Amino acid sequence: MVNEINSTQGILADTAGHEFNAWNAGAGLTPDRLVLHAPRHVRNAATALQKMYLSKAELVAQASDDRFLDMVEDVADSAAALEEIVIIMKAAAARMLSAAATEVQQAA
Repeated sequence: MVNEINSTQGILADTAGHEFNAWNAGAGLTPDRLVLHAPRHVRNAATALQKMYLSKAELVAQASDDRFLDMVEDVADSAAALEEIVIIMKAAAARMLSAAATEVQQAA
């Protein structure tokens, strides 16, 4: 039990020790831009999910549609945007955990 407490305290200290700076306002993705583009990315994710339930033969039949390649590009573009959002979310979670660990240490 003592080892677990020491281990937890070590993890808290390491996490609290992470330093970071605030992003510059307006640089990169902003909350407003995320909200603006979210419906399109969710719609494209739904399209991608729908296509996953189709066989190759069914997709080949759809491929003659003039808009099919545009859909491919839309899905790929949204995938790239969502990957960026996942990276941001993981970084934000790490920052938040660091802040929580710092608060715990300061309260102790």
